[in-house]
Amino acid sequence: MPDLISNIAARVGITPEQAQTGFGVILEGLKRFAPELYTKVAGYLPEAGPAEFSAQTAMAGGSEGLMGNLAGMAGKLFGGHTGEAAQFLEMFSKAGFSMEQVKEFAPAALHHLKDVVPPEIVEEICEKIPGL
Repeated sequence: MPDLISNIAARVGITPEQAQTGFGVILEGLKRFAPELYTKVAGYLPEAGPAEFSAQTAMAGGSEGLMGNLAGMAGKLFGGHTGEAAQFLEMFSKAGFSMEQVKEFAPAALHHLKDVVPPEIVEEICEKIPGL
């Protein structure tokens, strides 16, 4: 996973620590919204624990900010999967990501995740959480 983190950080233009936190946000979100997918993904990522810890720490100290508030409102208005995607945005916001960083990071993370996790599992993630 360290190579995966470094590759994404370089591609997106963020620090490796922030990329690790971003992966942790994805894992924490899967744990919350799609536990069956979390189990599948975490099995391929032996170093998932540090990423999750990094995300938990960042989200605990972060504030919602405008993006978090908008994501929360969208989730309440639209519900369902749109609500899950909005909650993912809120989690990224609490972890210190800007909207622009999320737009760059999430697709890159999912693309590079295919190098470690079978592509069909990544496709399931995209189907389960549209917009991620």
